[in-house]
Amino acid sequence: MFSSALKSFTSNIASNYTWSQQPTSTSGPWKIHDAKKKSTGKAASVFIFDRKSLEPVGGSLGGRGNTASLRRAHDEVLQRLKREASSLARLRHPSILELAEPVEETRNGGLMFATEPVTASLAGLLQEKDDQERAGGIGGRSSRYVVEEADGSGRRRRELEIDELEIQKGLLQVGKGLEFLHESAGLVHGNLTPEAVFVNAKSDWKLSGLGFAGPAVSVQTDILAYGWHWHKLQ
Repeated sequence: MFSSALKSFTSNIASNYTWSQQPTSTSGPWKIHDAKKKSTGKAASVFIFDRKSLEPVGGSLGGRGNTASLRRAHDEVLQRLKREASSLARLRHPSILELAEPVEETRNGGLMFATEPVTASLAGLLQEKDDQERAGGIGGRSSRYVVEEADGSGRRRRELEIDELEIQKGLLQVGKGLEFLHESAGLVHGNLTPEAVFVNAKSDWKLSGLGFAGPAVSVQTDILAYGWHWHKLQ
């Protein structure tokens, strides 16, 4: 009985995966780590949210009223992020980010889940492209996103080209993902930004960021309520 109870507190992700100490990219509040499954060596990505990132700078919450209000806001943010991750388990499609391990709570009250290996969010790739163009380093050629990857022999560099053909292919994949959400799942994404699109190891664009996904009638209400909570945290 004790061993069964202990098992319930053990993280499947921590038990079954190893991941890089430092995140290789970020997307909103998520830090994304390169990972491998221990039993097979199969590559994956582990998304980690640290609840401490919601704490005000300086650690002061003010009076009791502010404390209670902020705690409610923290709980709402946590539930929204949990919904974002758990939606991937229900929505299976080639253009939706593939879930490898369902969302779990961490010991410090945060969240983590595992997916197919991703290079970065589209926001990260576009930022790198903009930085290169401002630096004048690409001379009219397609930009390259350089990724540091860990393998058995140390770290290696991988370059991902971002040219017009890749962008056209990616937009088509995103369109197919949205078509699936609208036509098959009856959902509106509700949060379609570059941070909600991930580029995987095969350069395919995958939809995620589904914390606001829902029937069209309810999505606008959810976004307005969530915006109020973020306002209270700032």
